Amino acid sequence: NLQASIVGLTAQGFTSLANITPASQSGNLLTANATLLTVAANGTTYNVVAGQPGAKIGSFTLSAGSASDVTVSNITLKVPTTGNPAGAFQNLRLMVGNTQIGTIQSTLTNGTSYNFSLNSPITIVKGGQLIVDAYADVLTGVSFGYNSVVAVPASGISAIAVVTNQSITGVPSADVNALTTYVSASGVLTISANTAQPSAQYVAMGSTGIKFATYQLNGSSSEDIEVRDIYLQVTSTNGGGLAVAPQAFVNYRLMV
Repeated sequence: NLQASIVGLTAQGFTSLANITPASQSGNLLTANATLLTVAANGTTYNVVAGQPGAKIGSFTLSAGSASDVTVSNITLKVPTTGNPAGAFQNLRLMVGNTQIGTIQSTLTNGTSYNFSLNSPITIVKGGQLIVDAYADVLTGVSFGYNSVVAVPASGISAIAVVTNQSITGVPSADVNALTTYVSASGVLTISANTAQPSAQYVAMGSTGIKFATYQLNGSSSEDIEVRDIYLQVTSTNGGGLAVAPQAFVNYRLMV
């Protein structure tokens, strides 16, 4: 830390010839900040399915320190060896929002690093953040359980501090793994009673448009699911059997 102060000054009035002693005055405190740029993984576990194209498999936040704006020109991603991600993924690409960074890496090798150069370097204002997302295609017929697919390796960021125009080195200081990815064979669909489920009730003969059940279909986060057919089974609970219950109710229909 550095702070300059005026603690003494000799002065004399031009007319009075009297000695004048002003009060001391301190300048603002300057604090040296060596943390110019940091890298951290963000997001959550990525649930994807075998054969899925363009699956999100990692996300990282680059944060500029409070001392200077930072201009990023290159980001390196590394494929770890744990879990054999190269055997489950291909066509690795890096995105900032909807903008692709660098070129797609079609074939991956475990333990290998890949450079993604920005055609137009991006400046992160001091105290600001830049989020970059990694995507890849999942190969068909593969399994991959809760391991990181990519990481930003040690010294994997190329950047300069704008205030000094000097390169920022050693960022990150060690590999930063993306959060884990899980590959399943397919998505999961469950059916549950909705909170708007009608309560048990008596209805008058001749009533129409009676709602007697409300169901909710819940998909998983791994893939979109198309519902093609729904089969409704009507049963009797009064001991009369199916020969009695359906005769009291007609015109069954499902509404979405």
